[in-house]
This record gives sequence, structure tokens and C-alpha cells, in this order.
Amino acid sequence: MASCPSPRRPWGGLACLALGACAAGQGGRSMGEDDTGSSVGSSGGSDGGAVTTMVATLDEGSSGTLPTSLTNADDDDGGGPAVCGDGNLDVNEICDDGNTDDADGCNADCTPSGEILWEQTVGSGLAGVDEGFGVSVDAAGNFVVVGYVATAAGGNDGWVRRYSPMGGAYWTVMHAGPGAGNDNFTGVGLDADGSVYAVGYQSGADASNDGLVRKVDTFGADLWVSAFDAPSAAASTVVQNVAIDDAGNVIVVGYHDSTAAGQEIMLRKFGPDGTVAWTRSYGGAALGDDRGYGVAATVGGDIYVAGTEFVAAEAFNMWLGKYDVDGNLLWSRGTNGAASLDDYLIAVEVDDDDDAYVCGYQGTVNQPWQTFLRRYDSDGVIVWTDQYLGETMEGAHCSGLGRAPDGDLVMVGGEIEATVRAALVRRVSADGDVKWSRKYPGGAAGPDYGRDAFIDDAGVIYVTGALDVGTDARDLWVAQLSP
Repeated sequence: MASCPSPRRPWGGLACLALGACAAGQGGRSMGEDDTGSSVGSSGGSDGGAVTTMVATLDEGSSGTLPTSLTNADDDDGGGPAVCGDGNLDVNEICDDGNTDDADGCNADCTPSGEILWEQTVGSGLAGVDEGFGVSVDAAGNFVVVGYVATAAGGNDGWVRRYSPMGGAYWTVMHAGPGAGNDNFTGVGLDADGSVYAVGYQSGADASNDGLVRKVDTFGADLWVSAFDAPSAAASTVVQNVAIDDAGNVIVVGYHDSTAAGQEIMLRKFGPDGTVAWTRSYGGAALGDDRGYGVAATVGGDIYVAGTEFVAAEAFNMWLGKYDVDGNLLWSRGTNGAASLDDYLIAVEVDDDDDAYVCGYQGTVNQPWQTFLRRYDSDGVIVWTDQYLGETMEGAHCSGLGRAPDGDLVMVGGEIEATVRAALVRRVSADGDVKWSRKYPGGAAGPDYGRDAFIDDAGVIYVTGALDVGTDARDLWVAQLSP
């Protein structure tokens, strides 16, 4: 394994880990855009359920040095000890916004919000793309990241890794389907026992994609695996994300090929033991591709689905649907951007009042896209909307969303500056006020992506995605950030 220091960080290190056993291939993508922001489909296969598992026990986390409190430094005018939070920028203070609040751009220790506390990149060591798509944290602070890594055969294998709170790797599980195509994990959820639900799709023996749900325990051992096809023969199914409700049921969302034409949104509910409770499909009035990307469960068991619906003369519209516990559609809302270009909802979060927070991106005339963040109440009424074109107005997008214990939203995605896309992390209050926004460039040509975020009870932000650090193609990226 090779490590490379990161000169772009005020503290901490960037670990570049080679997987050794993995080899070269092409990166898959399932979020609806290519490197330029254009709409693309997914590749892969279907059928069967061959599962290959490699479990390695090691402690290879790269741990950065946490910033120390700066509140005891001497004032530069000799007038006594510096006071962090007094609004004066004293010696050794990086920032001072006049308060001792965290998560508002300058934290209580006078360091900026969003500083990297620890980070790691994971690469196959090959020319293919390696990318993280989902992250979740258990009650003890252990965190799980899912995604894919390139293989020597030219495709991708699904990848799951469980980390200790300090970033040491407990184990890694790989998934290879029966077909020769790509096998990708695109979302992850943890239940109350810490069991891991990794979801995505695998390449089937008939060259189509199978939807995939794989449950493993806290040691990485399989509990059950479900691989399933679309309704029509030799058709593809892709699972994009997962939610675990308070009863331990597993709800997955994605899309499958329609028996008529195009694709339909797919929603499926499993019991904790893997028994299928029900499956629902949604197809819009126009023949085209309708896709589900994000899912969230309310305290009462209702379900929100975020995705896209194809509408004639309007291309892809953002789509949000609310379902009851039995899978009945209660209401839906569609949004067409001002330019009537492709618009996507990618992620959804829910609060204790059943309000839904959705994020995605809209196509624009002069830029590839702009981020879109919106709050709906439980009846589907718009509360507020936030849009962002980037600091230099060159374009930005949202690919994932996390909700903090204080109700704030953390949006991750990408932002273009000087034609190079960096990973974007942006914190917004429940009322729609932007608290801070930061870019995380990999240091090479890019593009770099943030794909998912999770915020633990202490306020630490966990993000995953992919960075181009200049060693091969993009490498899977996981980081812990300050509030």
C-alpha cells in the first residue's frame, strides 16, 4: 500500500490505498450524468446470484491529526490571552466570527467549518474509476462505506468496508455477480443491530442488470442476499438507495425496464429477514425513462421517493412521491426547470414532522446544471427552495444529502471552478439559510465528486465520493469533516 501526503490540507493526511487484489477496468455510474453533466444510462447484466466474498481483517485507516483548541494563544497586541469567539482574529486563530457556535462557518475552536479531520482514498491501482456512493454510521461511531472498484477484467466489483471511529478498516467485502459486466453498490443502510444493507445492482448471466440487496452482519458475514429481475424477461433492474424504517423493514428504490417501453420507478419493501412484502412500479404518462434515486422513511412508516419522470416536451422532470406503509401512492409532485432541460432529484431526507427535503440538479442554458434543494411539508406544499450555480457561476450539482441531529442539511455533489469540477459540501439550515459551502479538489485534473453524506450525533460529517489525486483515474474517497 502506498500513501501520499496532501499539501492541500491544513492538517491531516490523505491515504492512497492500493487494493492489490483488484485490477483494471471502466468505472460505472448510476446517478444519471456523465463527466460533463449529460444524461447517461447504466450498464451491466442480470440473472443468477453468484456471490464472491473476500473478507480481510486489517487496520489500515489513515488518521489525520485533529486540530487543537486555539483559545489559549496570546493576543498579538500583548493585551492578554486571546478569546475565541470575541470577533477579533488573534494570533493562531484561523477564524473568529464573534460567537462560540459550531457549524456556522467558523466553529467554537476558531477553526473553519468543514475542515478535514481524517480522509482516505482507496484505489485499485488500475486505470479504472473507483468510487464511493453511500456512507452510514452506527451508534458506536463505526461507519460503513459502499461503492465499487475497478477489476482486471475491465468492469467493476461492488465494495463494502466497515471502519472504526478513528478510521481503521475492520473488514472489506467485495461482490461479483455471475455476469461479465459491472457490479456496483450505490447505497447503504444500517439497522439498530449494526447490520449492513448494501444495495445496488449486479451483472447477470443474461447480460442485463439484477437489482441487488446484500445484508451482512457487523463482522461482514452474509445474512441474506436478494438479486431480482425486472417484470419482463431479460430486462434490467437497478437499485439506487435504501431506507430502514423504525420496524426494521428495508425499503429500496431504483428503476426497472418496463414491459411497454422505457423504464419505471421501482419501490420494494423487504422484511428484516429478506421476505418481500410488496413491490410497486411508477410510470409517467409519457413513454420514457422514469427513475427513482432516493428514499426515506417517516417515523410512522410512510415513504418518500425522489427521482425523475420523463414528460413530453419537457425532458426529465424532478419527481417526489409519498407512499403509505402499504405502498399506496398518496401524492406526487413534479418540477420542471425554467429551461425545460433535464432535471433530477437524487436524494431525500425526512424530519420528525414528516417534512421532506430533496436535492438534485437542474439543467440550465449557460451552465451544465445548478443545485436544487427544496423543503416540502407532509402534504407536499413547498416551504422553501435553494439553488446554487457555484461560486464562479460555472455550475454545481447535488448528488447526496444528509440530515444533522440539529435539523441542518448537508448537501454533497460537485462544483466547477476554472473548468475543473471539485467535490462540493454545503450546509443549509432547516429554514433554508446557507451556513457554509466548501470545495474539496483532488489536486489533479478531476472531475471530483461528493456522492453521499451522514452526520453523527457529535456533529461530525462523513462524506464519500471520488477524487482524482493524480495516481490513476478517480479513487474512492471517504472523509470526516468538522461541523
